[in-house]
Amino acid sequence: MDPKYLPDISKKDMRIHIETTNDNYDYASPGHRFLPPSHHGVCSVSEHHYDVPNLSANYVNPIDDLSADYLTDTPDTSTVDTSNSTYEGNGKLGGCHSASKSSTYDQLNCSGGSLSLYAGEIMLYIPEHSIGKNMRKHVSLMLLSDETSRINIPSTETILVTSIIIHCSPRNYTFLKPVILKIPHCLVDPDLWHVSIYHADNDHDDLNVNWRKIIAVGEETINTPVFVQLEPQHVYIMTEQLGRFVVVAEPKLSSTTALENSLKMRLLAFSQFTPSSTNCSVRIYIVKDFPNSRDLCTSIESKLGGSFMGESEPFAFFLNNGSMNIRLRNADIELWDSDCELDLHEQIIPYNHILSNNSVLHCEFIIKRNELLYAAVNFQIDFAQYSDSHLYSEVHSFSITRQPTNIQTSTPPASLERQATVTIDSHGNYVNEASLPLNGVHLPHDTKRRICSALDPPREDERDWRLLAKKLNTDRYIAYFATKPSPTEQILNLWECRASQRTSPAHTIVELLMILKDMERQDVMDIITETIGSLWI
Repeated sequence: MDPKYLPDISKKDMRIHIETTNDNYDYASPGHRFLPPSHHGVCSVSEHHYDVPNLSANYVNPIDDLSADYLTDTPDTSTVDTSNSTYEGNGKLGGCHSASKSSTYDQLNCSGGSLSLYAGEIMLYIPEHSIGKNMRKHVSLMLLSDETSRINIPSTETILVTSIIIHCSPRNYTFLKPVILKIPHCLVDPDLWHVSIYHADNDHDDLNVNWRKIIAVGEETINTPVFVQLEPQHVYIMTEQLGRFVVVAEPKLSSTTALENSLKMRLLAFSQFTPSSTNCSVRIYIVKDFPNSRDLCTSIESKLGGSFMGESEPFAFFLNNGSMNIRLRNADIELWDSDCELDLHEQIIPYNHILSNNSVLHCEFIIKRNELLYAAVNFQIDFAQYSDSHLYSEVHSFSITRQPTNIQTSTPPASLERQATVTIDSHGNYVNEASLPLNGVHLPHDTKRRICSALDPPREDERDWRLLAKKLNTDRYIAYFATKPSPTEQILNLWECRASQRTSPAHTIVELLMILKDMERQDVMDIITETIGSLWI
């Protein structure tokens, strides 16, 4: 794995040495220290520390009988009418309605539009004229996280659900053009996995859901109903029918890569403490790193009376059968201090429990009033993964405080709040830009129509839509675009949806112009500069 992956996480120089394992998970054994071998002779080993009941591996799954009611918030929704070259959102027929942070819906017409959640991390993009003329469609986008979201997949340990489950509607409608669904996944290196998309044609509240695999990435045929663009952080699904979607992955079977597969995960800490209580508890959730993971745990904790304390940076959880060792200690006491050994709580979470496809897992530390740790204000959580074949593991750490932490609502990146006016000369050279409010990156209707007319006809030198797809890295299964009336239009629609929200939209258009220049298609560059002039994006 690339050592630059997730560089912000705090990684200690020390290593864990595991000598024994505990099969019943009730207590950590005296010989099973979380400290590296070099520290064994420094801190005293307290047998009593491992006998007290509060060290039992008290991990439970509280979501089995709790539905996930999310915190209310306003999702992101935009509609665009590109027929007159500017990006004013006048395709919207009704105001954006939001039931919760996990859902949004609107009524759209032939002008198209987009619905998004979590600052655009999850998006449903409806291109122009995907909906028939004089028609209005109720379009929705929501995340499913309760009992209705259970997914039945082949019962093997290696097939994993690697995304949140998305439901979008209208369900019983075939769009005139493919719409695009953007879903984040938790695969660290997608190239090491066999990735599939599962689909279910059910309402969001149906309990009996019939899932089926609609595509295995890399195994497409001319009859495959969807196109998948697999990228390091997201999956883009082009489809003409909506419903439920989820990303499922299985490691590629290879002796050299089997143990390199990993998922991006995160730890979240919550506390339950009252001054009159004889003890307090700290619950550590182990979750896949999805945009809604914190909100899901917060919803559960709101029913249990817990408060958010903090979270780790994302980390790679390897598929090496290694369980998770979690330690809670006083952050004000140094690791090598003898008091640290007496003031340390430790638990082991089994590997197979962590990778359960249908659970939200947590472990609980009970801190009694007569313990030194009870008086601590700042805590340190150290964690690492280990296995019999990998005795040494990197230790990751993060700090939490007894004072409840206010959960900040995700805000869109700064680039979402700006609109850029780009001036480009007749040769496609960037001149300057000014700033105005921004809704998204879209080519005007007339500009896109003329580009399609120029690039759709095949050329012997292949400097047409095929080369454009290659330059935009969307040519993995180029036959999909060949089956559409306008291949160029579908490529440009996908490009618009993929446009990075953390990059200036002005530069996104300039990058497209540079690609066309590299393709030696001055005629297409002229279309953009002639039809747009000062580029409003």
